[in-house]
Amino acid sequence: MIEASISHSVQFHDTDAMGIVWHGNYYKYFEIVRCHLKRKLGIDVQDLVALGYAMPVVTSSAKYFNPLKYGDEITLYASVKDLSYPSLEINYRVTSRDNKILFAEGATKQFYMSIETRTACFSVPATIEAILRKAQ
Repeated sequence: MIEASISHSVQFHDTDAMGIVWHGNYYKYFEIVRCHLKRKLGIDVQDLVALGYAMPVVTSSAKYFNPLKYGDEITLYASVKDLSYPSLEINYRVTSRDNKILFAEGATKQFYMSIETRTACFSVPATIEAILRKAQ
C-alpha cells in the first residue's frame, strides 16, 4: 500500500454559520492530500497533461465522525492499494495531529483518460505504468 500524509490547519473560511467545517470542504482536504500523494507517485496533474492524459474523479464518498472547527490541527492521509488498475482508487482519513480523533474518512475513484480523444483508457497507459513502477 502506498500512502502519503500532510499536516493542515483548519482555516476560518472553511467553516459554516455554526462554526464547524462545512461538509463539502472535506473533499478539498481529500484533494490536498491526493495531490501530495500523486506528486509522490510522479503523476501530478501537470505530469499527466504533459503525457496527454487526465484523471477525472468519477466517484467520491465521505463519512463524518466528529466535527472540525477553525484552528484545529489535523493530519490528512491518502492511500492507494493497487496501481495496476485502469482506475486509481484512493482512501482518505482526516485525524487530529495525534491520531486520537478521527474526523472523517472518504474515497475517490479516478480513471485515466486520453486528452486527445476524450476516451477512458482500459489499461494503465505504458508511459504512466513505467513512472508508477519507479514509485513503488
